Amino acid sequence: MSRDKTRQVIRQASYYYCSNCKSIFLGNLPKADDIVNYVNNEYNSGSYKQYVGAKDMKYEQFKFRIKKINSIIPYAPAPPLGNKKLLDIGCSCGYFIDVALENGYDAYGIEFSEVAISYAKPLTQKRIIQGDINTLKQTATMNLIEDTQFNIVTAFDIIEHTENPIEFLREIKTVLKPFGLLVLTTPDTGHFLRYIMKGYWPMIQPTQHFILFSKKSIKLALEKAGYKDISIMPAYKIVSFDYLLYQIELLNPNLFKIGQKLKHIIPAKLRKKLFNINIGEFMVIAHSS
Repeated sequence: MSRDKTRQVIRQASYYYCSNCKSIFLGNLPKADDIVNYVNNEYNSGSYKQYVGAKDMKYEQFKFRIKKINSIIPYAPAPPLGNKKLLDIGCSCGYFIDVALENGYDAYGIEFSEVAISYAKPLTQKRIIQGDINTLKQTATMNLIEDTQFNIVTAFDIIEHTENPIEFLREIKTVLKPFGLLVLTTPDTGHFLRYIMKGYWPMIQPTQHFILFSKKSIKLALEKAGYKDISIMPAYKIVSFDYLLYQIELLNPNLFKIGQKLKHIIPAKLRKKLFNINIGEFMVIAHSS
């Protein structure tokens, strides 16, 4: 799908807003094959290819997140892997798995894009299962992971892609050990950028974002799925000006034009400098019961 066609789809999509829980959801979901083709194309020549190329930047982001996880759970220092079994859902090319392994975790991942997996390190590829996140338990048990019970499950920017998010959360519980930890990030419909950017809010992506949560609705979903000790906080990403500008080119052409003008003013060294920013997402931490 070309970039112009994708932009047309975004403008023509039918999203609906729940005034009670503040969620936004897509009226008609795209076909599964169309989703796979779209994502694989993005890894070959679109925004996801930019993600793959930003390896060092993503490593810094995931180091930041693993420190957050380490600060939440007081793991004993030894043995290093005994209680640190981690599953990263929607792991892309495995950058978070790499960082988790470096920090003593026995880390695995699930990713449905074969193109994304092909970009992972050879040793990391052996820890990634190609499968559908909408059939999580079946995917995990029929593949490489012998013990499908994990201490931690991470799902960064994933739940908004699911067909049935509550069922997805319940499936995660089937692979979490009792009192295990779920850490997820997802767009926040209550973020001020949604009100400013309206139809050009970058989180509106009909080819892949099917439901967008508010803090209220994600808490309700987690409670319905049986989680407890739910904490919600802003989610931060480490980016550069140039990387951020590329990401908004497709989804907000007007903002991109402004960014292009600024690009000629800002020195190249500063445009490549990494900084921490909340782009309109929150992080949720919850325990399985």
